[in-house]
Amino acid sequence: MNKQVDKSYGTGRAWVWTVLAILYSISPINVVPDFLPVAGWADDILVLGTSVLNLLQAYTRDSNEALSAILKTLKYFVLFGGIIIVLILVLIAFLVYKAIA
Repeated sequence: MNKQVDKSYGTGRAWVWTVLAILYSISPINVVPDFLPVAGWADDILVLGTSVLNLLQAYTRDSNEALSAILKTLKYFVLFGGIIIVLILVLIAFLVYKAIA
């Protein structure tokens, strides 16, 4: 019975993060504003992708441990790779803005 409680707690928490990610994506207040054409959308995709991978990992944790481990690794690659890409895009946008102004 404890295993079922732990599983539902993990998937419930993953659903909360997914709902928060959806709300973040539709919210006009973001870390990188959406008026920056590519960088603004990239952070939304990054947050949504990471939360969906987290949700998939939570559902496969007990049934398929190998898939869950792959999803966990992929989640961190998407997270850290996406952060680097968003930072590079923001830097490029800043440099273009400075060159124009």
